Amino acid sequence: MGVLIEQVRPVTLSMIKKYGYYDSFEENYHNAMVQLLEAVQEFDISKQVPFAAFYKKKLFYFYMEVIKEQADKIEFVEMMPTFDNLKDENLIEQDKSLDKIIWRENTEDIQRALLKLTPRQQWFIREHFYKGKKVQQIAKENDLHPQTVTKLKARALGALRAQLRNENLQFRIN
Repeated sequence: MGVLIEQVRPVTLSMIKKYGYYDSFEENYHNAMVQLLEAVQEFDISKQVPFAAFYKKKLFYFYMEVIKEQADKIEFVEMMPTFDNLKDENLIEQDKSLDKIIWRENTEDIQRALLKLTPRQQWFIREHFYKGKKVQQIAKENDLHPQTVTKLKARALGALRAQLRNENLQFRIN
C-alpha cells in the first residue's frame, strides 16, 4: 500500500492544492487517503481506466461535495460592492455555484481587476454574474448571436484572469 501511496502522491498533492482550501493540509491528506482506500475497493480493472485517473476523479467529486456543503453554510452579510452604479440593481440572492462564491469571497481584489476591463467586458460581467442572466438571455435581449456572447464571455474572463494573475492573486474563474 505504501508504494501505491507514493505513486499517487503527485495527484493527491495537486488535488489538495487545487480544491482543499476549506480544511488544513493534514485534514485534506487524511481525507485523500480515505478516498484512496475507497478507490482501491471500487476500482474495476475491466473498465480499462488507469487507476490514477480513477482516483483523481474520485478525489475531484469528493472535493466538489465538500465545497457544496461549505457553500450551503456560508452567509453573506454584506452585499457585493458595486461598480458602475450597480447599487439599485437586484443581485442574485442565493447562489451556490463555486465560481460565484469565489467572486463574493474576494470582492475587493476582483473589483479592482474588473475596473481594468473594457466597458463591454464589464457590461457582460455585470449582466451574467451580477444579474444572473444566461448567455442565451443576454444574446436575445441585445440582438446578438449566442456565439458572439460566448466569445465575449471567454475574452472577459480571460482578461479578468490575466488581471488577477498580474496582481499575483490565485482565483479559479470559469
